[in-house]
Amino acid sequence: MRIEILLGVSRAIEHLHSSVPPVIHRDIKTANILLDAAWVPRLLDFGVSVTFDEAERMNQRLAGTMGYMAPEYLMEGILKPSSDIYNFGVVVLEVLTNKKAFYYRETESDASV
Repeated sequence: MRIEILLGVSRAIEHLHSSVPPVIHRDIKTANILLDAAWVPRLLDFGVSVTFDEAERMNQRLAGTMGYMAPEYLMEGILKPSSDIYNFGVVVLEVLTNKKAFYYRETESDASV
């Protein structure tokens, strides 16, 4: 069942990347994948998505979720369709292991904000 869900998400990503111009989602994570009544995955939250043309022309501010962002995007701001593939790799890791791929420890200063 998990593999079928991941295959469905990969097809959604392939559809986005094969459009003209390609669409980069920028925030593929487990929280943005919902399942319908037939257990078909639906990729949600296109609020920070951009086309590849837009990403090449402008310096986009970073958008996405820490822990899921590709290193080249996080450190250098380089955004490509492969950034979504990195996001999806983190999702695959989480789905197959049933564990979070990263750990964020809340500090006292974070809790008081």
